[in-house]
Amino acid sequence: MASRWQDIGITQPLAAGAWHHLVLQGEVQGGQVHYLRFSSDGQLYPLGQLHAPTAGGSADRTTGALQVDGNYEQDPYACDPQQVTFSTS
Repeated sequence: MASRWQDIGITQPLAAGAWHHLVLQGEVQGGQVHYLRFSSDGQLYPLGQLHAPTAGGSADRTTGALQVDGNYEQDPYACDPQQVTFSTS
């Protein structure tokens, strides 16, 4: 099974040249990842999505990714993720 991009339907323009706080909260439930909520600069978005591990994945591991899209002219820009934390409870 090939993994595919899963659009969660959230769009929020982020101001250039500013720090942003992004939080994705979830849990492992029955060997699947249950995404509970996402917040961006304090704006909360409930998710409630359940996903099975992708091919070659494992139920006891997770991966984070950040996708940044360009503007209509595809002008270059820098993105510098810092203070990335994964935690369990």
